[in-house]
Amino acid sequence: MRYNDELVRPTVRGLVRDVAAQYGTQEIISAQRAEFEQQIREKLSAKLGENNLVLVDFFLRDIRFSLAYAAAIEQKQIIEQQILQAKNTIELTKLEAEQARQVAQGAADTAMIAAESAAKARLLDAQAEAQALKLIAAAIPGGPEAFIQYQYLLKIPASLKTIIVPGNTQFSLPLPANLE
Repeated sequence: MRYNDELVRPTVRGLVRDVAAQYGTQEIISAQRAEFEQQIREKLSAKLGENNLVLVDFFLRDIRFSLAYAAAIEQKQIIEQQILQAKNTIELTKLEAEQARQVAQGAADTAMIAAESAAKARLLDAQAEAQALKLIAAAIPGGPEAFIQYQYLLKIPASLKTIIVPGNTQFSLPLPANLE
């Protein structure tokens, strides 16, 4: 059984160390563990074959690191998770900012459309009023002064019984037919 202590164990330990040096810790622990194990299996089979030994199978079961090294790996993973979380927070903040910008843009567009509509309605009202005033002015004989007097009469409430007119001014109002 000397071959076990003097050949197999030292050969396995040396090959595992040599192959492990080609990989990062994270790769050995997770991502490329099968590839790592396969490389060891192939090299170990060849090395043992040189000594007329046959490798039946090889399993990589318990990978151990020193406590300080394990703590460093754990700390690195914690930092990577915090970085990932920070990136996700930044992305979420960007999405929320974009959403707020779009909402604000929508509100601004709505306000702009409402203002344009109100301006068009006001312009149409003004054009209609101007047209109506032209038609009324054309229908009243006596020129601009008669039109102004007509406008003044429209403003007098129906309940008004007395009108005081200054004596030193020319001011003629047609009296209603029932007062003559």
